[in-house]
Amino acid sequence: MRPYSIYLIVVIAAGVIMLFLPISTVRITTSGFEESKVRTLEMSAFGKTEILPEGNKDAGRNILLPVSIILSILNSFAILLLVKNPSTLVKLCGLNYVFICAAIVLVFYYCDFQTSVKNILVVSEYHAGAVMPLLQLLFNFGALRKIRRG
Repeated sequence: MRPYSIYLIVVIAAGVIMLFLPISTVRITTSGFEESKVRTLEMSAFGKTEILPEGNKDAGRNILLPVSIILSILNSFAILLLVKNPSTLVKLCGLNYVFICAAIVLVFYYCDFQTSVKNILVVSEYHAGAVMPLLQLLFNFGALRKIRRG
């Protein structure tokens, strides 16, 4: 087992976990007054669900977020299993940074920016799924460091 393998396994595990955990809950007040109706959206990697008293309703799909997460997972598998050349490993770890940073940007886009454009008051609560890309960044850095040290 190569020294950077453990780091990449954590990157893969965090990506897989992020696909299944809820990322955030967004509460939207359309008029800005506290007594007005509040919409609640729960976001996961694949889409948004509006929480209603009579049942949950699909509020839209996310396409780019799961794609960036899956690309990060596949890239980590490629680094772990297929590539042996150190210079290629460093380049693939750099590419993994792009996918992970894209996932972070998309989490904030889907949670805050997209809903706040149309509404007056938005309150976002982030869950464990939103922390996973930060964990991926940290462990990708560790893998890159182990690869460079040889």
